[in-house]
Amino acid sequence: MNHYNSTGYSLPNGWNSVAKTIELDQEYCMRAYHSHVTSVLPLKEVVENKSFWVYVPEFNVLHTSDNRPTLNVTLIDGTSVPLEFPGSIKFGTYDANGELVEDSEVNIVRNHIYRFNIVGISSGLEIEYEVMDWEYDESENKWERGEFAYPTYHNPVVPDYLNPSTPIVAAPVMKYNNGVNPEEDAFVVWFKMDKPAEQTWTPVLNQSETDYEIRVYKSDNPAVRLTDPADWVADPYHWYKIVILPLKADNAGVVAKFGITYTQNWMPDGSSLYLFINGKVDEIAWPESGDDPKIIEIKQI
Repeated sequence: MNHYNSTGYSLPNGWNSVAKTIELDQEYCMRAYHSHVTSVLPLKEVVENKSFWVYVPEFNVLHTSDNRPTLNVTLIDGTSVPLEFPGSIKFGTYDANGELVEDSEVNIVRNHIYRFNIVGISSGLEIEYEVMDWEYDESENKWERGEFAYPTYHNPVVPDYLNPSTPIVAAPVMKYNNGVNPEEDAFVVWFKMDKPAEQTWTPVLNQSETDYEIRVYKSDNPAVRLTDPADWVADPYHWYKIVILPLKADNAGVVAKFGITYTQNWMPDGSSLYLFINGKVDEIAWPESGDDPKIIEIKQI
């Protein structure tokens, strides 16, 4: 891909004028951040020799006559010299002959899929183009092309789920314990995600699994450890207990960074996002736990 923005705004235009994001007009919500990059951005191959895609920030294509985004295409059949079509695909509408319709170029808008199907070659590429709409299903509370709702959950994680509103006064610490109950000196928090339904989440730590262990339990059966990550799923009726357990005494002094991530099916393979589990910027919930609201720094003592 030629010409794209490297950075985008998290929030769209009009974000503060509506109660729900589905009330925003998908065309007029565009809020491009000018961060133009001229280097070529490679696309990710998702189906071998057939399908490629890339996720990019919004781009105000119609704002400029130069430096508009295009896609380079190389066709290879394994026997002949590759056919190069630099800048051959533009973000616009293509007619029945695979030709770009004059003055049909469009902006690259958030939460849109722009699909180009190369169906043949004549003097150039023959292209079919479509913008894939996001259809919202009220009954299922989700988008037709994948769950696109930010999770609803309790921020921050708390030391006591029975009193989740009580201010947190103790700094996050943990200690190695090789006794009968090693969890007695572990770092323990409770976490609750209400929705989307079936949304999974993952507790993560920036330390080796040989040094620290993460254990998960559920409030309706707190004695049974949940070892299958598929069981760490949104539940509006129950809390989850997360235990960070030190496995070595000689790691005293180590500060481990704890977070909770989630993945939805619109995200690129292997990607995830961190949830806010430690209050918000300038209002960190856990004392002496760092300054990132998505991370809790836990010291082994």
